[in-house]
Amino acid sequence: MHYKKYQNNNKMSKAYGKWYLKPVITAPLSTSDLAQIIQSNASVKESDVVAVLKEMKEVMQTYLGLGFQIHLEGIGTFQTRAASTGALTSEECTPAKCISRTSVLFKPEVKKEGSAYVKPLLKKLTWKELTDYTKPKSDADGGGDEQNP
Repeated sequence: MHYKKYQNNNKMSKAYGKWYLKPVITAPLSTSDLAQIIQSNASVKESDVVAVLKEMKEVMQTYLGLGFQIHLEGIGTFQTRAASTGALTSEECTPAKCISRTSVLFKPEVKKEGSAYVKPLLKKLTWKELTDYTKPKSDADGGGDEQNP
């Protein structure tokens, strides 16, 4: 994982002048990208992986919509969340009037290893400072992704 260093320049902040690290996303991975990687690591065709991932989305949509919590071993748990505004009466408190926002909450799995708690998804995380802090040109700017993973 690449990171950039930045300094807090907000003079009103208690942390003014302190330096921080900010993770930098190297590049997005699509379903197709993941399928190709899984195909090379397992004895499954890319098209089969894509079909499973697409069906997984459909199943997760259905069961999250029914109020289930979905746990994927070694990965974590997904569940729905909603923000609600208040109503003066019970009759006025309906989903159409009171639910202001819905989202999916992901909680990574945590396992105890000895005296420490670890998140299996982050076991291979290593940090490396990004040497070029310039923003890469987007395809819209006429350039491609200039950063290498």
